[in-house]
Amino acid sequence: MTAAEAIVRRRSFVRLDPDRPVADAVLVRLLRLAGRAHAPHHLQPWRFLVLRDRGNRNRLRRAAYHHPRLFEAPVAILVLGYHHPHQHHWGEIREQIKGPLQLSPEDVGRMNVEVLLDHAAEPDLVAWACRHAQAAATTLMIAASDLGLAAAPIDRVNAPVIRQTFGIPDDHSLCAVIALGYPAADPPELPCLPLAEICFQEHFGQPWTLGEGDDPAC
Repeated sequence: MTAAEAIVRRRSFVRLDPDRPVADAVLVRLLRLAGRAHAPHHLQPWRFLVLRDRGNRNRLRRAAYHHPRLFEAPVAILVLGYHHPHQHHWGEIREQIKGPLQLSPEDVGRMNVEVLLDHAAEPDLVAWACRHAQAAATTLMIAASDLGLAAAPIDRVNAPVIRQTFGIPDDHSLCAVIALGYPAADPPELPCLPLAEICFQEHFGQPWTLGEGDDPAC
C-alpha cells in the first residue's frame, strides 16, 4: 500500500473489533513507523504510552467520559509531547547523523548551538512539544491504515485525571489519545470538502483556481 492509499483508506468514523487483539509485532511496527515523523533536528519530542491491560484501559475510559471507541479498542495510546528532548538524547542523535552526513567538527559545533538557541527562543514549549507530537500521532494513524488497523482519536478527555492516573510528569504534555484496533466492518467512504472551500492562493480569501484534480480520494 502506498502512502496515498493509506491516507485514502483511513476513516474518521469506525467501529473496532474488541475480540481481535493487536499482536506485539504489529504494535512494535506501528510505533516504529510513527517515530519517523518529522521533528526539528530530528529531536523526536514525543512519547507513546501504550495501554493494553484491561484495568488501565478502563481507567482511561472513565477519564474519557466513557467514549464508545474505548469500550471496543484492545489498545489505547497516549501521545505525549516532551518539552526538553535536547537534554535527553540530542547527543545520541548527533552521533548517529554525524557520519552519514559527513559533518566536520565545525558543522557539529554549529548544530549544537542551533539546537540550544532554537529551544531557548521557543516562547511556548508546551505548544511546541504538542505540535510535533501531533505530527507523530498523525503518522501513527496513517501507518495504522497501512497495517490493516483502525485508529480513532478521542477528543474529549479529562487531561488532569489522565495525567495523575498514569503518572505523566510535568515536562510532558498530553497531546492525543488514540483508540487502536482492527475495524469491526469496512466503514463507508466519507465525503471531503472541495479544494475551493479549503484552499486559497497567495492571500487569504483569494479564490482557488487550479480545480479539483482527478484524485479519487474524494
